Amino acid sequence: MVTTSSRAAATAALNRRSSDSSTPELSESSESASTGGYGMGFMQNASSIYELELFASLGEGPMSFGPVCRGKTIQEELRHCNSAQVEKIIQLKLACETAGLDQKFTDEQIYRVATYKGFSVGKSVRLLKNMDPRFINTTCRQLKDQLETQTLFPLPSLCGVNDIDDFFYMRPSRHCPASTPTSTVIANLVYVMDCLYERRRNYQHKIGFIANMNDWTMAHFSVDYCWQFMQVLQGHTAPGNVDLFLIVNPPAWFDTVWKIMKPMLVPSFRKKVHMISEDKLISFLKPGFEASLPNEFACGTASASTLIQDFLSFRKYVEESALDRAGAALDHTTPAWPVHRP
Repeated sequence: MVTTSSRAAATAALNRRSSDSSTPELSESSESASTGGYGMGFMQNASSIYELELFASLGEGPMSFGPVCRGKTIQEELRHCNSAQVEKIIQLKLACETAGLDQKFTDEQIYRVATYKGFSVGKSVRLLKNMDPRFINTTCRQLKDQLETQTLFPLPSLCGVNDIDDFFYMRPSRHCPASTPTSTVIANLVYVMDCLYERRRNYQHKIGFIANMNDWTMAHFSVDYCWQFMQVLQGHTAPGNVDLFLIVNPPAWFDTVWKIMKPMLVPSFRKKVHMISEDKLISFLKPGFEASLPNEFACGTASASTLIQDFLSFRKYVEESALDRAGAALDHTTPAWPVHRP
């Protein structure tokens, strides 16, 4: 929601910036990226006229899901690479052409995988072979219905201990594998993790995942769904991974499910998983976390429905504007994955 005060403040700052011809129209990245979301301190940190226009149009709620660093073309990316990295990219491009992967992914997407895999040609090719391009090219409008189920979405301004910069949240009891295709929730997961990456476009930043297990039963579980979900979390089928996985309020019998899940996880990832009661969240999150947690937790005060609508508003604006040049060329209405059970 755009409040009168936030709109007025952003508009005034915009007018001041507009009179300064030295201000760039669109920054490569935002100064406020180091602090997470924008909030009302945004006007002091905004590094472009575009960002001020965004804040004036959307308001504080949607902008809490920012910033978004502008994606670069492959030519722009290569200008910042050293000679060894450029050589690896050339080798990777040739390997992709040989495997037919260049027909599935753009050069920018291939480059992103290369950066995620430390410019290792072999590891990059293996990941690209495991990736489904339908999930990489997902848009907000395609996912609108799924997002509005409030099953899985990011939590703005929430930070954790041990340098966890961003979190997303899931209510697993809202997904039923028997009635909703697994591909739908996987598209949701990959999309949200991509959105968190776009805040900084830097894989050094860490992501946390909070699963609220209240009301969860075996009707909300299937082995195939669990396996696909865990593959994404570990970075095996998408360029990104989770650094902290909190399973909150698991049922007393969850050990049975954990015995199925555990072999799906590499040993290093198992160390990132913590099964805790809600009162232990304080050990993993920084002070003030209550304001960012959905009120589906007793300690949370944020409205899940408001968070979803703010997120949708922000992403629609970003994806359908000049900030996301690749997104502007995508089909924003027709999901590329199955949306109904046969």
